[in-house]
Amino acid sequence: MVYRVKDSLIGKKFGRLTVLHQAPSHPVWRMARWDCICECGTRKTVNGRELKHSKEPSCGCVAREAVSKTHKKYTSLEVFMNNTESRSVIEGMSDCLEWRGHTVNGYGFIGSVRSKYKARKTGLAHRLVFELVNGYLPEVVMHACDNRKCINPEHLRGGTQSENIKDAHNKGRTYAKINSFRVAHNGETLSLKELADVLGVSYETIRARYRNGKRGDALKKQL
Repeated sequence: MVYRVKDSLIGKKFGRLTVLHQAPSHPVWRMARWDCICECGTRKTVNGRELKHSKEPSCGCVAREAVSKTHKKYTSLEVFMNNTESRSVIEGMSDCLEWRGHTVNGYGFIGSVRSKYKARKTGLAHRLVFELVNGYLPEVVMHACDNRKCINPEHLRGGTQSENIKDAHNKGRTYAKINSFRVAHNGETLSLKELADVLGVSYETIRARYRNGKRGDALKKQL
C-alpha cells in the first residue's frame, strides 16, 4: 500500500540524500517512505519526517566519517596514554589508566557522540588500544580490572562473548549472582531487594554498590 501525499519529494535533495521514488508505506505506522541514494552511492529507504527534520540526512556515512576523522588523531599508543589518568583499583594489580575523554555507557569513546551503534563500537577506546598493541581485534575485549574507563593494555584481554558472560558470572556481576547475594543486617540475612526496603533506598542503589565491589558492612557504609 502506498501512502499518498500532496507534495512529491521525488528528485529533491535532503542533506546527502536524493529522493529517487516513493516506496511502500510502513506496514504498521502507515507513514510515507522514500527510496533515496546517498552521495556515497548507498541506497536507503527513509520516511518523510526523517528527510525533512534530520539535521543532515545520510545513509549513515556522516557518523562513520566523524569517527574516522577523530581516529586519525590516535595513531600511537603514546597519544592514547596522554589522555589518561592513573588510578589504583585492585590491590596487587598495576594501576588503571582511565580515559579522560568522552564515555559511552562508562567506556572510553572516540568519535561522534551522535553516531550509530556500529560507529560507536568502533570508537571504543579500549578496543582501539587492544588492536593497536596486538595487531588484531577480537569479538570482545575484556577488562581484568572490571573498570570500563581503563585502557591499560596490561588489563585488556581478547575473547568471545561467551567467555565474557562466563567471566561476569564468575565475578558475581550477572543479575542471577547479584540477586542471590545476601547481607547480614540486625541479626537477619536479607537479599539485596529486602535490604533496599529496610534501608529505604532503591534496589538500583544497592545493586550498583554491590557491582562496584562493595561487600557486607562496606556495602551498608556506602548508603
